[in-house]
Amino acid sequence: MKAFAVLAALGSLLLLSPYLRAADASAEHGNDMVHVGRNISVGPNEAVGDAVCVGCSIHMAGRAGGDLVVVGGNVQVEGTVQGDATVVGGNLRLGPGAVVHGDVTTVGGRLERAPSAQVGGDITSPSLGSGTGLLALLLAPLICLLLVGVVLSVLCVAIFGERRIETIVSALRQHTGLGLLAGVGVLAGFVVLVAVFHWTGPLAPVVFIGLTVGLLVMAVLGYTAVSAWIGHGVAPTAGLMGAVVVGAVLVGVLQAVPVIGLLAAVIFGLFALGGAALSGLGSNPDWLSQRLSNRPPASSAGAVGR
Repeated sequence: MKAFAVLAALGSLLLLSPYLRAADASAEHGNDMVHVGRNISVGPNEAVGDAVCVGCSIHMAGRAGGDLVVVGGNVQVEGTVQGDATVVGGNLRLGPGAVVHGDVTTVGGRLERAPSAQVGGDITSPSLGSGTGLLALLLAPLICLLLVGVVLSVLCVAIFGERRIETIVSALRQHTGLGLLAGVGVLAGFVVLVAVFHWTGPLAPVVFIGLTVGLLVMAVLGYTAVSAWIGHGVAPTAGLMGAVVVGAVLVGVLQAVPVIGLLAAVIFGLFALGGAALSGLGSNPDWLSQRLSNRPPASSAGAVGR
């Protein structure tokens, strides 16, 4: 079931991407670069915005105006990075001429830094030490689940756009308690709609698939925003991509804890659905409240009826 959910979510994102790209500048527009399984190389006289690589590596000899994020690959910096440099499951090398104005973070890899390399922010590179082969083997399933969460979140940012994710984060910050209630409301509405349309005959399977895809899109979009929300809380100076990666890892680790993980998964899931609903899939932090407040007062409706 988990594999089906992941595949369905990815398929939904890919199907919706042409329409969302028309509204929000995606990673293929402007100077941003997002590659999956294909290395990114920026020459000395070249410049990019954000650079994200999943299952590949980045060689930065020019200038990055945003963040560098790599999952399952390596990063070599010989130029300038205005934002953060984050590597999960790979190594980060800062050459003699490297300048990183933001934070530098490596998870599950090594950090190699030349003496003359400059880092303007914090450096985080936890080391597991030697003799961890057996531990890594035992943790392999958890690492795979973490990578799935990180990859989904990164792809979500690339497809939906940073503005949409930040809008959902703002909605959760402003209406935290309401976010949980909205998440419960979304699940209840899904169950009611499925029950109602169950009696539509031949159209029932089509309606069920449509409702399920919509729910999965809301869940993935909201999950990415929740990851960014948590990531910003842990690393306030991090860019969106860096915050999403850090938050997705923390969310995955919490959900892997026995007993507590189940409760965490429920809470994060409700926040994800609630944030997407409150903001109208990232269109406005007050999207839902504005529409509820625009309803005619009950007294006016009664007067009309009389």
